[in-house]
Amino acid sequence: MQNSNKLSIIIVNYRSEKYLEKCLSSIYGVWGESLEIIIVNNDVNESLAKIATSFPAVKIIQQGSNVGFGTAHNAGSRLAGGKYLLFLNPDMAVLDSMEKILDKFEEDDTVGIIGARLVKLDGQNQAWSAGYEANILSIIKNKIKLSEREMVWNSAQTKEVDWVSGGAMFIRKEIFDKVSGFDENFFMYFEDMDLCKRVRALGKKVIYFPSVRIEHVEGGSRENKNKQKKSYYASQDYYFSKHFGSTQATLVKLLRKIFV
Repeated sequence: MQNSNKLSIIIVNYRSEKYLEKCLSSIYGVWGESLEIIIVNNDVNESLAKIATSFPAVKIIQQGSNVGFGTAHNAGSRLAGGKYLLFLNPDMAVLDSMEKILDKFEEDDTVGIIGARLVKLDGQNQAWSAGYEANILSIIKNKIKLSEREMVWNSAQTKEVDWVSGGAMFIRKEIFDKVSGFDENFFMYFEDMDLCKRVRALGKKVIYFPSVRIEHVEGGSRENKNKQKKSYYASQDYYFSKHFGSTQATLVKLLRKIFV
C-alpha cells in the first residue's frame, strides 16, 4: 500500500486485551507490517506482554492508570509520525482497505476528519457512529423516537456530517495538533463530538465515508452500566456547558429527569 507510511494508528486499551490480537491481525492483513501502530495501555492489570511478543513492531505506552479516552489518545499522538492519525477502539476489526480514505484526504484539503462505516458482527450498521449537531431539540426528538439520525449511519453515500465516532476516526495530524487534540476534561463520551466541532470551526469538513467498513464488537471495553451512564451524563453536561452555556446545560439536566 503506497500510503501506509502516512498513517499512524492509535489504540487505547482498557480491559480489552482479548480483542487486540484480532484487531492487530486485521490491520496487518490489510496493510502489511510497515504501518505504525501505537497502543496506549490504560489498564494496570493487563501488561500486554503477549501482544508485545506477537506484534513486536507495535509501540506500547504504559500509562499506569486509566487516564481516560482522550488523554490516552493525546499521549499516543505525540509519538505518532504519520501525516494522518486513526483513533481506533481495540474491539475493532478492519474489513476493507483504508486507502480510499487517505486518498480522500489527499484529493481534498478542506477535509479534516473522516469516519468509516462501523458495522456489528451481524453486518448491520452500528447506530450513533456519525451524525449532526447535538442540541436541545435533537435530545427531545431522540427521546420521543422522532430522530432522523439513523439516516446518516445507514447511508451508502459519502456525506458531510457534524461528527463521527472516535471509535474509528481518521484525522489530519496537523489539524489534530492545531486544535490541541482531545479536550482532556472529557473522561469518556462526547470528546469525539467536541473534537469534530472544533475542527469544523477551523473551516474543515467532517466526512462520513461508508465505503470503508470497520467491524465493532459493541461494548467490548465498557465497564458496568452505572459507571457508563455516570460518565456519559458528566460528559454531556460539560459539552453543553462548554459550547452552549450554563442555561442549556441546565435544560439538558432537566430533560434527563423528565425522560427517566
